Parts: sequence; structure tokens; C-alpha cells
Amino acid sequence: MKLIVEISAIEIAKLLLAYDQGREYFCDGKMIVEKKEEIESPTLGNFRLNKMLHICYMLHYSKYGKPLF
Repeated sequence: MKLIVEISAIEIAKLLLAYDQGREYFCDGKMIVEKKEEIESPTLGNFRLNKMLHICYMLHYSKYGKPLF
């Protein structure tokens, strides 16, 4: 009998943030936007966290054939 545990994206994000307690990778710096429009750019930390969640999802799906969250 296999135990199926559902994991949410928030739990994965908390795990990733726990690995970077000094916030060296998931920092709060702003991304550089080359457009001249004055639109608020996303923070660098949010962008990287979203990218890492996407990579985790893709790797899990490619290995197990099932969505991670």
C-alpha cells in the first residue's frame, strides 16, 4: 500500500526559503527593468522563488509522471 501525501506549493516554498536563511539567493532586491515605463518590477526574490518552484514541479513530473502540487 502506497501512502499518498498531498503537498502544496506554499509548503515547498517554505522549504526552499528554509534552506536560504541568510537570504543570499532569495533576496529582496529589485530586478533591473530596461523598459522606460514606470511599472513596478517584481522583486528578485519572488522571481527566483517562482522559478525554483517551477523547476521542482517539472523535475518531479518528469521523474514520477505526477504533479508535485
